[in-house]
Amino acid sequence: MLKRLKKSEEYHFIFNNIIDLCDAKKITVSNIVSSFATSKSAMTAWKKGNIPPDTLVKLADYFGVSLEYLVTGNDTNKITTDNEQELMDIFRNLDSREQLKLIGRIQEMYGIEISGKVAGIKVARTTDKVPVRENVTADELKMIRNLPEETDF
Repeated sequence: MLKRLKKSEEYHFIFNNIIDLCDAKKITVSNIVSSFATSKSAMTAWKKGNIPPDTLVKLADYFGVSLEYLVTGNDTNKITTDNEQELMDIFRNLDSREQLKLIGRIQEMYGIEISGKVAGIKVARTTDKVPVRENVTADELKMIRNLPEETDF
């Protein structure tokens, strides 16, 4: 089994953040470095904080953290769970209309109120085909639920 690197004051804080992220995902830093860098000296460069900006962006995306967290260690949502990441991957693959419909469905399923009397949302299209979100009251939601399944709202 490979020895896992531990955080050190000798390492740049970005590299220490990468160590934490690797530990959380139960992967080794050397695997990450070899996956994201082509040079054999990359590990030494990374330990000093010399990580190309495009690689930082890819690392943040891979770990499901913000770039801000990766480079500063400050972020309220440090690491997304596997479930959150899976949901975000699905969501990103939907077009904007389908995303709005999904948000409305979730709000409807769990009775999440946006503000006061709003019970859900419906998605409509403007004349230029851009989907827009409209709030739906509880009475409107009852009417919509009674429509045939194939009716598109």
